[in-house]
Amino acid sequence: MINIISELGRKMDHPLQKGATLDAFFDFPRPVYAPLDFEDEEVTDYQLIAPFPTEPFSYDKGNEWAKNLAEVRIIWQVNVEKHVDAWGVLRIPFSRYQVLRQKVTEKLFPAIEVKDMNGDWLPARDMGIEAPNLPAIINEYYVFWSNELNHAPAIVYVRPGTMEIKKILYKAFEFGSRIIQESPKGTDVIAYPNPAFNDVRFDFINLPEGTYNLDVYNILGVRLQSFEVTVDGYTTAQFDLSDLKKGTYIYRVTNEGNRTITSKRLIIIQP
Repeated sequence: MINIISELGRKMDHPLQKGATLDAFFDFPRPVYAPLDFEDEEVTDYQLIAPFPTEPFSYDKGNEWAKNLAEVRIIWQVNVEKHVDAWGVLRIPFSRYQVLRQKVTEKLFPAIEVKDMNGDWLPARDMGIEAPNLPAIINEYYVFWSNELNHAPAIVYVRPGTMEIKKILYKAFEFGSRIIQESPKGTDVIAYPNPAFNDVRFDFINLPEGTYNLDVYNILGVRLQSFEVTVDGYTTAQFDLSDLKKGTYIYRVTNEGNRTITSKRLIIIQP
């Protein structure tokens, strides 16, 4: 299972200097992912804060208001809405994962703050400083989460309020993750991750409907584990093999007539 993943900060486009960026940090870590269920919903609010030096910024044309100010920062009020709105199989180039799809809508409202003589941060306009008004930012994207990885295998950014795709990000695959062809030919049963620590998933690909036995043997041919799997279309099954010691094993799949479908090597390593 994926553990909780938190976001500490972001690199943001500088709203006052074209082409520049700011290192912004949340007022407290923002949980990006926790174990999800279908139809889960969440609404949260955060602050994203980015101090920046006023020199040489204060001499830029149109930014005279910042001249002689010791400390200035941009603070974004961030509202995040999340909804797990779909589940199924995600097919991306050369990859296939069981996923939950989480729709995320972010609204960021930036403002300029200045530190006063008492060391408190106040809105610039409350201190009589004619700082510019900054436009709000709306981000909308879909995150596809899979328990097979400790990150999202894909994120799709869309134009807010539409399904027009702006950008698609594919995440790098980890060592030990298993990649299968999008349209595999022939019948097969594939284990992943392989090498594995304890939990192993098996893909039953293009097999006729029915009941199959999956047996795990040591290299001497002694059967150590036995499982029964009911296959109905594309089927995956996950088993706990933590009782097996580090080493090389063979998994063998047979049908109801005891005919061998496949026999392959499985490597168990210690975490």
